[in-house]
Amino acid sequence: MASVQNPFQFSTPVIEPGRFYGHRSEIQRIITRIGADRPQSISIIGAKSMGKSSLLNSLSHPKAKIRHLSKPDRHLFGLIRLGERDDWTPSEFLKTLTDTLRKTHPDISEAADYDSLRELIQHVDSDGLSLVGFFDDFDVITQNPDFPLTFFSFLRSMANTYNVAYVTSSSQSLQRLCVSKDVEESPFFNIFTNIVLKPLGEKEVHRWVIEGGNPSGLSLSSEMEWIYAQVGGFPGLVRELCRVLWDRKNIRAKVSNDDLKAVEITFQEEAKEALEAVLTGLNQREQDLCAHLLTSSELDRSQAHLVKDLIRRGYVLKTDDRYSLFGRAFQWFVAKRAGIEYNPDELRKRRWWQFGR
Repeated sequence: MASVQNPFQFSTPVIEPGRFYGHRSEIQRIITRIGADRPQSISIIGAKSMGKSSLLNSLSHPKAKIRHLSKPDRHLFGLIRLGERDDWTPSEFLKTLTDTLRKTHPDISEAADYDSLRELIQHVDSDGLSLVGFFDDFDVITQNPDFPLTFFSFLRSMANTYNVAYVTSSSQSLQRLCVSKDVEESPFFNIFTNIVLKPLGEKEVHRWVIEGGNPSGLSLSSEMEWIYAQVGGFPGLVRELCRVLWDRKNIRAKVSNDDLKAVEITFQEEAKEALEAVLTGLNQREQDLCAHLLTSSELDRSQAHLVKDLIRRGYVLKTDDRYSLFGRAFQWFVAKRAGIEYNPDELRKRRWWQFGR
């Protein structure tokens, strides 16, 4: 068994649609919009480790067109992974977009300026084709001072005039991530429908872990409740925890409570960067509220407003009148960062006394 490959060891985003689990309702909403006779633009918003890059990879894959669209040959898809570099210019962006389109449609000419790309789009549109650009980490562009208002006005003009749409991903609303006031106030952002990615539900995590691990012959089904309690439905954290747990179980065959504790410690160390990214995806007031919820269940008026948004985005869970952070691993990480002596058992007792549960 030791020679079997760990199915959870992949640290890069998912590429193949068949390896992507969850977010079915979001996928359907996106496909409905980009597959329409007149495609519509989508802005996908989600925290770090929520699966945004994997979602764009799987949606833009040629297999996804065949699976989801009734006329896949009538759509041109192009994916740009903007987060892979930080030296983009408008001409580099336009050239990269046409290069990705030419991989599946070699007859398309290169375009590195507005006029040549406009001609390309006109040609594509006259052939009855739709063009969809998938731009991962699009905030890399909105925060880049080298991209003027002209660039965003051009993209908006193409979407308004021809069968062109964009699917972007970012950690927050694009307008909140603009480097200049002119860009922030651009009508470009009005063409987007926002879709917020939330953590996967427990059933979705269960299906992913079981089906994803099946080829290895080593099941983590008996540890599913423990996995979800540790990291909730944040896909990046689920994958990392399952990687560590799978390695342990591959050696021990059957894991004990001591093994789970060892896995928890190893995960906390190896996933430090991922947990840090999840926490720093929140602003300072939100981070302070996360720390506050580790020691108290009482909220003032300003915190009550914040906690509703954190619940909506999946960072905070509400059960009856009790609030808690989404997973034990994140709870311990926040406590360590905030220098809090965190005792979850003591907090549970206190909440039971306060709420009569």
